[in-house]
Amino acid sequence: MKLFSRIYRRLEIVLSAYWYRAWGTMLTQTVSSERINYKLCGMDIPKADHVLWELAAYYQKHRFDLLGSGWITVFHGMDCNGIEGIKYHNPTAWDLALINRSNRTAAGRIWSLLAHPYTPIDWQIDFKSGYRWSERTVSRQITYQRLPGVDIKVPWELGRMQHLPQMALYHNSLPHDADERHIIQREVRNQILDFIAMNPPCFGVQWVSSMEVAIRAANWLLTLDILRVGGHQYDSGFSSLITQSIFQHAKHVKRHLSIKGNKRHNHYLVEICGLAIISAYLPVTQQTDTWFAFTIQALIKEVQYQFLPDGTNFEGSTAYHRYTTECVYFATAYILGELGSRRKQGRAHTETPFPPWYFEKLERMAEFMASIRKPDGTFPQIGDNDNGRLFKLTPSYTCLSMQAAKQTYSNLSSFRDSDDISSYLMENHLDGDHLLASACAFFQRPDFEDLLGGRLALLAMPDYVLLKYIASINAISSQRLTHPERLRSITTSDTPPEIQMLMSKAGDLCKRTHGFKFPVRNCLNKLEMHAYSDFGLYIYRSEGLYLAMRCWGKSPPYTTGHRHYDQLSIELVINGVEHITDPGTYVYTPLPDARKEYRSSRAHSVPYPWDAAKTNAPTSRGVFAMNVPLPPGKMLFTSVRHCWCGSGEVQRWVAISDDEVRVTDFYEGAVPFLNYDPPFYSPGYGSHVSESHHRDQMPEKL
Repeated sequence: MKLFSRIYRRLEIVLSAYWYRAWGTMLTQTVSSERINYKLCGMDIPKADHVLWELAAYYQKHRFDLLGSGWITVFHGMDCNGIEGIKYHNPTAWDLALINRSNRTAAGRIWSLLAHPYTPIDWQIDFKSGYRWSERTVSRQITYQRLPGVDIKVPWELGRMQHLPQMALYHNSLPHDADERHIIQREVRNQILDFIAMNPPCFGVQWVSSMEVAIRAANWLLTLDILRVGGHQYDSGFSSLITQSIFQHAKHVKRHLSIKGNKRHNHYLVEICGLAIISAYLPVTQQTDTWFAFTIQALIKEVQYQFLPDGTNFEGSTAYHRYTTECVYFATAYILGELGSRRKQGRAHTETPFPPWYFEKLERMAEFMASIRKPDGTFPQIGDNDNGRLFKLTPSYTCLSMQAAKQTYSNLSSFRDSDDISSYLMENHLDGDHLLASACAFFQRPDFEDLLGGRLALLAMPDYVLLKYIASINAISSQRLTHPERLRSITTSDTPPEIQMLMSKAGDLCKRTHGFKFPVRNCLNKLEMHAYSDFGLYIYRSEGLYLAMRCWGKSPPYTTGHRHYDQLSIELVINGVEHITDPGTYVYTPLPDARKEYRSSRAHSVPYPWDAAKTNAPTSRGVFAMNVPLPPGKMLFTSVRHCWCGSGEVQRWVAISDDEVRVTDFYEGAVPFLNYDPPFYSPGYGSHVSESHHRDQMPEKL
């Protein structure tokens, strides 16, 4: 059966390649001549902050910092810095001949619409390693997990074009008579035309993943919508062309949804959300109406399936929870807004297609991000983190000197200084405040507003303002839904049987203890607990303490592709000082050994006596497979400040007293505990700190 499936798949690819090359796939008149249904007409969008002003200047020069690349100008024939000593040389100059013959004429026609001077962007290159895919290759024939150092996520991240909405926000902040408004308008138009001309549908790296296709189309539409609010309207020729291209994007997403039988994950959910946004914008036809109806039903089904009862994402990753939650919020807003528009036109009668539990779960999703928020405003990296976002309207940046940036981050050590970069903007990829702002657009949550800095700060956040306007959701916010229980699933007992058994044979167990002293006596003021047993994360928070404990059980449906070997691990911050921190993810496919190292049990503060080789061994199933089954665990609280968690033959006892946090581990055997030896801290995909910085900031050993 497997052999037949492989033969069929190979035959399908060969026939597809023949079809595309013989007949071409460039845009045809497949959609109504009606214009896109813009959503933001008449609204007042907040002014861009000073960071967007600097970013817009970079983007106009085609300079991007994506997945740890450093701020690098992307163009044809560029010389890349390489990754971990791996570097490819492929100096491909721009030429329409890069496009396959059947699409070349249409590509030339589209290219002729660009305003010059303009330097083309190379959309096919991994501008970290230097490896380049071909525009002529049928997308389904492209492979990307075989060559060392090569990361297909790099051109994908650029192809999402999430920088365009930021440029549009900057455009709207400029005076109406400013010459730079025209420069931004032209640059946005040129970049979109460049992409359409040099990336025919179903060819090249930018059409491999339907999820990337959906994100790109959504960002184009939002960009044009924001520019329109700012008083700019593109010519009819460009408007017709982009409507056709968006239609092709939607067709591709619907035809290549990431679902096989009952198996689906975040890719499928994001595709559904992207298709919902696209179909809300496109002119109403029988086909777009069908897509819109499909996405509503599919979204309800996936929110129920992919988000557990406590509102957390089933992939076991805090970063992927942030990513998928953002997608769900925006898709929901666009659906509600489109239905409201149709009701006014007499073409719809239902106020909301979503059941009451749907909005309750939406609120729980945001509640989780608020509960796990660390003292510095970031979230802990439980599981994988690939910096995934749908829109990046309000990115958070820290300004460093060029010297400090290169000394702090190893991935920037080979970065070549530029004369026009005096300081380095480092993005904070662990910021989840945009989600709290999104939730405030749906629900009356003054506690979220307080975390964001108050009402005025909230009103300055585009995520809040856009969602509130798009969805017109006063009716939902007035329902006053029951807020999630902060101590959900916590059980209290004087001496549970497991503890009694542990104490009875404690003298025969392998044991280790470590204490973390409080520097001041008021560290435990306003102590509270938050429990998310479905996800497997328990949090103590006070004015001077942040303690997160990982302990998940068997609740299905779990997926393991983005989980780490972090069962019973902890994160600890005392009085603003990080004592134990999850090292992050670093990369996926380009460096399989590094992927396994960051994912392994040795990289996490776990009490297991496992040999690290078991969780760090090579596997033929790819970088998302796990060699050792994840052992389920159990969490018990004997008092407000004392808890016990266990998994198999391993137990961990955590006690919080007035002057310290004490962690004691027990193991039923003679094998010594695994030393906690995390790799260099990675604050986001593709980057990690240098050896000297790691040594200075080394977390305490367990």
